[in-house]
Amino acid sequence: MEEEDSVKIHSYSVSPGLRESRDAVAEYLNKTYGTRVKGEFIFLTCGAAAALATVIKGLVNKGEEVLTFAPHFPEYRTYTEGVGAKLVNVNPGLHFCPLSKNCLNTIAISNNSDIPCYSIE
Repeated sequence: MEEEDSVKIHSYSVSPGLRESRDAVAEYLNKTYGTRVKGEFIFLTCGAAAALATVIKGLVNKGEEVLTFAPHFPEYRTYTEGVGAKLVNVNPGLHFCPLSKNCLNTIAISNNSDIPCYSIE
């Protein structure tokens, strides 16, 4: 076995992920979807919690509201309040549609696969 640098083997990667990995994800997205994504704009995380915390910290401002659909993970409140925003619980009914005009420029968090996907305009 080749001798490897122990720091490289037994250490964490940089926060956004290794550059080679981010470039590979960008290349896949570009080939698959015809996009022009650059690896420098890809941020890899170790799971949904880290990704969600990063998104909220990057997009939500103090005093804003973040919508979440019941039931939800308690950590959503921690992430939201950590940036000075307010978490708003929404109890979806049978005909609930999160993509209404009232929800533009809103982050909506869902861990329910029965609710359609969202976009942040």
